[in-house]
Amino acid sequence: MRKRDQKRFINSSGFTFVEILVALAIVAILFIVTLHSHNLSLLRYQFSEDYLRAISLAELKISEIELNGFPPIGREEGVFKDFPRFRWVKNVSETLFTDIRKVDITIIWKQGNKVQEYSLTTYLGRGA
Repeated sequence: MRKRDQKRFINSSGFTFVEILVALAIVAILFIVTLHSHNLSLLRYQFSEDYLRAISLAELKISEIELNGFPPIGREEGVFKDFPRFRWVKNVSETLFTDIRKVDITIIWKQGNKVQEYSLTTYLGRGA
């Protein structure tokens, strides 16, 4: 009866050490992929937040120019007081019509080690 008990112990079902190692390796790889995916989503969130802020700042700058009346031809640069990471460049140029000016606003900011830009163009006319 002893030999029969020994055979039953040897034939008992369970996981081998190699199977456990393979399972742990798969779990580790999935964990790393999940962390990488999460990191990418955070970076994309930060970019979209900055991009939306740049759009709002460009529209704000256009509104300021409209409130100041017919803009003179030329180029100006500056930094937003409330958002020092964001710079603006205003370029006003003439068009074929003397009463209409082309206004280009470019918002520039640094995202990590890259410089990002958002540009907005509008045409402003002299008030009657």
